[in-house]
Amino acid sequence: MLNWVLYLEIYLTVGFVVCSAFIGTHLFVNRHKSTVFDYMRRSTNREWTHFLCDFFEDFFIPAVALALVWVVWPIPIGLKIKSMVFKKPPPLKPRRLVEVKEFILNEAELIREVTIEEVERTNFIHDPMEAVPNVPFGHSNALWLALRDSIQPNETLWEFESERSELKGVHSMWGYAIKGDGRVDRFMTTGWKIKIEVGSG
Repeated sequence: MLNWVLYLEIYLTVGFVVCSAFIGTHLFVNRHKSTVFDYMRRSTNREWTHFLCDFFEDFFIPAVALALVWVVWPIPIGLKIKSMVFKKPPPLKPRRLVEVKEFILNEAELIREVTIEEVERTNFIHDPMEAVPNVPFGHSNALWLALRDSIQPNETLWEFESERSELKGVHSMWGYAIKGDGRVDRFMTTGWKIKIEVGSG
């Protein structure tokens, strides 16, 4: 019997310490907010219903919550430890390396089907000074790898050339695109031809 009472006293003592820590943290965080005495002092200038609502929201409900924490303090402590130990990092937004334009290429703009090996062989960079990485497409290698690795078994790789009036300042562009299910939805541009406008005069 004495052991049971001793364990209960220890349990409640630890719970009291935990509650005190919660109260201290709450008071420190909200130290600039009004206290219950401020509410009572201003109650004469406020509607009684508003005073009661503020009192219940800011004092009565937290007091009941702290009393419950005192009784079942291992649960919130365990949840807090679990959230700290097994905290998941925020999901990283995937960086889309494949170009996305304001339009989708048409099949008529596809010139010919090519293979990955052919593309990498044709666009391999040889720079003796190594100012540009000696890999396919040089500095744009990451863009190419993203496009290449996104190819599915039912998709094919094509050369394309597009002339679009909505491309401001560009007469045409060319590169490589992926065709699948009758449409072209992602591509990589490797060159542009700038539109030179000659003013009339």
